[in-house]
Amino acid sequence: MSHFSKIRTNIQNKEYLVKALKLLNYNVKVGNYKCNGYQGTYTNVEVLVELPGTDYNIGFKNNDGSYELVADWYGIKNVDSESLVKDITSQITLIENKIKQEYAYSSTIEKLEEQGFSLEEEIREDGEIRIKLTRIL
Repeated sequence: MSHFSKIRTNIQNKEYLVKALKLLNYNVKVGNYKCNGYQGTYTNVEVLVELPGTDYNIGFKNNDGSYELVADWYGIKNVDSESLVKDITSQITLIENKIKQEYAYSSTIEKLEEQGFSLEEEIREDGEIRIKLTRIL
């Protein structure tokens, strides 16, 4: 007997979801796909995660602005759904932080160059960016 379970997440951005899944080394497909369950049953999803060693899949579908994790967990033995959601959320936070950092960096550099500053940058191993400013009056 098939039983698809749905786990509501706080994930709202499909692009970040897909990036996070890929960073976690999952095989991901984006589009309208069938998430397979017991004896050929399925449910439609927007993001499909193919799992090695089983015909069952994990999927994500948008429900009122947030993505639900959908799967027939009966046939999926090697994935803990709670850990998967935490791992994905952690990766999405890292992606969002990187985008915020790049945005802040780009906008700062542009403004400083407009004001006549000469810039010298240093990127540290931990990702911290140091900028040395000079301006000749």
